[in-house]
Amino acid sequence: MAQLAERSAVAPERVLALVDAQCVPPHSYEVRGVAIFASTFGEYPASLPARRYYHPSLVAWVKRAEALARRHPLAEVARRVREDFEAVFEEALAGCEPPWPGGVDHAWSYLMDGTWGLCLEAISAEALLQKEFARQTIARLVSTEPDHALSETARTALVEAVEAYDGVTAAFAPHERAESSRRREIEAAIEKYGLAPALGAGSEPLPSAS
Repeated sequence: MAQLAERSAVAPERVLALVDAQCVPPHSYEVRGVAIFASTFGEYPASLPARRYYHPSLVAWVKRAEALARRHPLAEVARRVREDFEAVFEEALAGCEPPWPGGVDHAWSYLMDGTWGLCLEAISAEALLQKEFARQTIARLVSTEPDHALSETARTALVEAVEAYDGVTAAFAPHERAESSRRREIEAAIEKYGLAPALGAGSEPLPSAS
């Protein structure tokens, strides 16, 4: 929070107000802990203050929301932010159907619970759609049959989809990587069809956290 507030030139309390009003997406992680105080009296647990971690691209969201808030109440700022997001979302669809049920409402709900901050390099309607369309294409091309072989056309399309996914996604945190779409879908497809030679280093698995 402190870094987000500093980089946005907005007080931490104001950032929280913007988040609470849904003018800005929330944190993606909250780290909680417990300290053990040990002495001859025994051991006593005490909760540590939670620390929240915000996506770096939220700096731009905060600055824009705060600029709007100089002229409008926060409820109106939130309405405008949502309206602008929907407009960009529709433009990025380019006439296609959304890659999942629920359309923009689904995308917005993930935006406002911090989900997109877990997987995207930059939080935007364009990036989330590129990621999800890539996943949709990969799911369509990959077969559960152990010996399934791709045609050259399908192989090219799969490589392009993996590159599109890589172009907008982050690596995921080490503790979440095993359950992420990158591990379960992208790396699994790369391994199944031997795509590594056709792809850049960005698609290679990261080393395990020590």
